[in-house]
Amino acid sequence: MSRAVHDASDQASQLRDLAREVESPRRDGHADSVLRLTGPPHDHEGESDGLAPVVAIASGKGGVGKTSIAVSLGIALAGTGVRTTLVDADLGVGDVDVLCGINAARHLGHVLDGRATLEEVLIETHRGLRIVGGGSGLSARSTEERGTSYDRAIRSVRAKSALVLIDLGAGLGRGVIDSCADAERVLVVTTPEPTAIADAYALLKTLAHRVGPDCLDRVHLVVNRARGRAEAAETHRRIAAVCSRFLGVAPVYAGCVRDDARVRRSVHDRVPFVLRRWGAASDVRALARRVRFSMLPGAGSGSSRQHLARLVRSVRMSQISR
Repeated sequence: MSRAVHDASDQASQLRDLAREVESPRRDGHADSVLRLTGPPHDHEGESDGLAPVVAIASGKGGVGKTSIAVSLGIALAGTGVRTTLVDADLGVGDVDVLCGINAARHLGHVLDGRATLEEVLIETHRGLRIVGGGSGLSARSTEERGTSYDRAIRSVRAKSALVLIDLGAGLGRGVIDSCADAERVLVVTTPEPTAIADAYALLKTLAHRVGPDCLDRVHLVVNRARGRAEAAETHRRIAAVCSRFLGVAPVYAGCVRDDARVRRSVHDRVPFVLRRWGAASDVRALARRVRFSMLPGAGSGSSRQHLARLVRSVRMSQISR
């Protein structure tokens, strides 16, 4: 098979996958939310200076699987050919490298302290994903003490990447809020548990109050450990309803990662779950396709709702004509 034919076949497969993702939310009442994920990203200066866009990954509380999703999302994106870098910004307690099966000798803290260059701490791991570790059990300066060294390090990472993911610490610290304010897209990870829902809302409320309610237009909710898509959609509905009532704006529903006991075992084994053929892995790959389509130039010929509608119609026609 020629390369051109292979590329065309691969593109057709990706379009069919995207069309299914666009259509499937209509069954649970969240079509508009998922469609909005493909809207234009935050108007950031990086769009005009050639730097890679940033997706910040946050959570209101720890223990919701945020870092595990960040690692698997990064691997999924890198596996599609996107030059992706994942930065562990949870300094001192970061475990991105651990989840990748690596013990990084140098990390972001060393870059901030001037003891290492970015090139010295970058590590390439599964499917080409590059990571910058945050260090674990080490004394490192918190990103709450944001200064020119942190900003310079992130800018350098963006200059060497096509897409940058930043795994933030859990909670409502100043560094978390500042990083969310700077990012083109924010993924807030929660679970259906009441405490996780409450803490996710606390994070969203803090962002709205400190940065401005308009920032929630680029915040997207990922529901982890859902027993099914219906439970995930209901979790988003509950959070969105409270946000709409008290903040005047609600986060977009990005999708879910279904609960699977094997995911927890993969964490123990230090093997990212996206490398397995599980339902949770397919959920993360679907999320990666949405992020790629919405964030990267050329990932789609336009990103409007009209373009997606045309895409769905064209795929349907191609299927009918078979």
